[in-house]
Amino acid sequence: MVYINASDPDGDLDQIFCGVEFQAGVDHPYPISITRIKPDQGKNLSGYLHLGTPEPDRPMNLIFTLQVRDKAGHFSAPVSFEVNMFDQSRKKERVGQESPPLGVFQDKDLGPIMIALTTQVG
Repeated sequence: MVYINASDPDGDLDQIFCGVEFQAGVDHPYPISITRIKPDQGKNLSGYLHLGTPEPDRPMNLIFTLQVRDKAGHFSAPVSFEVNMFDQSRKKERVGQESPPLGVFQDKDLGPIMIALTTQVG
């Protein structure tokens, strides 16, 4: 889950753009995923996008980028962050997703991130 907070003074938030900027060992670009924001969001958007993730056979490290656009075509500043995934069966201690800070994000599903991650690198 990728948690997001966004606001727009005009209340016309339109789309969320997500992309994988870099994945260690992968030399091809991923397509951008665009998630439409429902019109009833108002001036403030809070919730999470969900990304289907494979269980890799070795650690996967990637840099993920997210931007929000309003109906006038204005983009937010891009936000980038690192994502690390591990093969759970080979770890003595289970590694899970870190929970977001309490009271900061709504527990609302904003939609999927339509990117199929590559597990085989080389």
